[in-house]
Amino acid sequence: MGLFGRMKPVSEVELAYLEKDLSSFKKLFYVINLEGEICTLNPEFNKNGNLRKNILRMKKIYNSDIFMETCNCDFKQKAPLTKSGVPRVHKKYVKDWVS
Repeated sequence: MGLFGRMKPVSEVELAYLEKDLSSFKKLFYVINLEGEICTLNPEFNKNGNLRKNILRMKKIYNSDIFMETCNCDFKQKAPLTKSGVPRVHKKYVKDWVS
């Protein structure tokens, strides 16, 4: 028997639901594991400026393979403009699907 008298183990989503106050690191950990990617302009994680630090912490603690790619998402309108008036190219963090 596992946690809560269940035969199967509790999933990451169920653990996130059971925790009342999630830190920004835990939120980012669940998002990157479930969705596989996160944009650097995401307002949920970008407002405190710790996205990059949390990604580096996740790489160290969990030995995750996370890399950056050019992003083309809905948050593009929030990117700062270049001199020609075009939004700057921004990045996203992508978790390697193998790890």
